[in-house]
Amino acid sequence: MFKTSLKIAQFEWIRLLRDSSSLNVIAGLLLVTLTALYLSHTRFQEIQHEHDIATVISNAQWNEQPERHPHRVSHFGDFVFKPLHPLFRFDEGGNAFTGYVLFLESHRQNSANFNDASESGALVRFGLLTPAFILQTILPLVLIFIGFSIVSSEREQGTLQQLLSNGVKTHQLVLGKLMALAIPSVMLVLMLSMIGMIAAPSEIDIYARITVLLAGYTVYLLMWCTLIIAVSSYCQYSHTALLTLVALWLAFCIALPRLSHELAHQQHPTPSLVEANFMAEDVLSKIGDSHNANDPYFNTFKEKSLQQYGVKKVEDLPVNYNGLLLREGERLTTQVYREQYQRIAMTMQQQQNMIRKLAWLNPSIAIQTLSRAASGSDLAHHMHFLELAEQRRYATIQYLNSIHIHQVKHANDKEQRLDADFWKKAPRKDLTPATIQLVFPDVLHTLFTLFSWLTFTALALIFATKRLSQTC
Repeated sequence: MFKTSLKIAQFEWIRLLRDSSSLNVIAGLLLVTLTALYLSHTRFQEIQHEHDIATVISNAQWNEQPERHPHRVSHFGDFVFKPLHPLFRFDEGGNAFTGYVLFLESHRQNSANFNDASESGALVRFGLLTPAFILQTILPLVLIFIGFSIVSSEREQGTLQQLLSNGVKTHQLVLGKLMALAIPSVMLVLMLSMIGMIAAPSEIDIYARITVLLAGYTVYLLMWCTLIIAVSSYCQYSHTALLTLVALWLAFCIALPRLSHELAHQQHPTPSLVEANFMAEDVLSKIGDSHNANDPYFNTFKEKSLQQYGVKKVEDLPVNYNGLLLREGERLTTQVYREQYQRIAMTMQQQQNMIRKLAWLNPSIAIQTLSRAASGSDLAHHMHFLELAEQRRYATIQYLNSIHIHQVKHANDKEQRLDADFWKKAPRKDLTPATIQLVFPDVLHTLFTLFSWLTFTALALIFATKRLSQTC
C-alpha cells in the first residue's frame, strides 16, 4: 500500500516539475520566504542595535547625573527596553502594537511606546512579511492552487478509472496525493526550524520553543493538505473545488481572525489608559493627599510615625519625615495604579480567552496563538515585560526615597544635594525574556486544538475517499 502511494506521490512531483506555472508559483514562494527571512533578521538587528545604543545612552545619562536632591532624581526618570526574544525573527506577533520602550518615573506607571502600528497604519494590521505569515497565510493558498485539482482532474480526464482498473485502490491514490502535498510542506517547516536553531543562541528554552513551532506548523499544514485532498476528492469538478478552497482560505486566514479579534474587543472592551489613569487619580484623591497638611489619612500616618520613634514633633524625628511621606505615597500610588492596570490586563486576558475558544472554529487562530506564544511575542510575554519593568521602577524609586529618609535632613530639605554615587548604586536590574514555562499550558491547549482540526479533516478525507470509490 505504502509503496504504491509513494509512487503516486513521485509521479505528482514529476508532473509538478514539468508544469511551468506550478514551478513559477513554487519559485515565487521560495523567493518570498527568503525575503521574509532576510527582512525579519534585518529588522531584528536594527531594533536590537537601536535598543543597545539607547540603553547605553540611558545608563550614561543616569550615572552622569550631578549632585542633586533624590526626589529630583526620581522625576528624572529612567528608560527600559523590551528584551527581544531571538524568535522575534520568526514571528513578531503583537510587538507591532504593544511597543518596545517604557519610561519609568515616580508616582505613576506608564505604558510602552514606539510601536509600528501607530506609524505604519493598515499595512501592519494586515500582517508583516515574516516567516510565520508565510506559513500561516501564503503557503496554504499556494497549496490550494497546486492541489485543488489533484484528484478531481483525474476524474475529469478519465484517468481515475484507468488507475483503479490497474489495481490501485482509492485509498492508495488519495494517500499518494496527500503525500505529494504534505511532504514538501513539512520539509519547508523543517528547513525554517533548522535555520532557527542555527541563528538562535544554543539554549534549551530556544530549542523547546522551536520544537513547539515545528510541531504546531506541521500539524497545521497537514490539516490544510488533508482538507485540500478531501475537497478535491469530494467535488466532481476542479473549478468547484477551487472556489470552495479559496472561500475556506479567505474565511480561515483573512476574515475570521480579524472578526474574532473585533468580537472579543466588543464583548470585553479594553479601558483606555487615559481612563485608567483618571480612575487611579480619583481613587488616590479619596485615600488622601500627601501634599495636604490637614489630610485625614496622612495626618494619621504622621501620628503613627511620631509614635513609632517616640517623639512629638516632626522636627524631632531621627529621620526625614518628607522622605517617609514620599515612601508611603509611592506605596499607595503603586498599589492603586497596579489595581487599575490589572483591570486592563484582566480584560485583555478575557479577550485572549475568547479568541482561544474561537480557535475551535478556525485553525488559523490556533496557529497564530501558538506561534506568538512560542516566539515570545504574545500578550503574556508583554505583560511579563511590564511586570519586570514595574518591579524595577518601584525598587528604584523606593531606594531613592530611602536615601531621602536617611541622608537628607528635614531642615532646608529642598535645598540639599547628595553625592552622585548614590544614583549609581540604584537597583536598576536588567530585564530578561521569560521562558516557555510562562505559556506552556496555553501552548499545550492550542496544540490539542490543532490536532483536533487535523482529526476532523482526516475524517472528512476518509468520507470523501469512500464517496470517491462509490462514484467510480
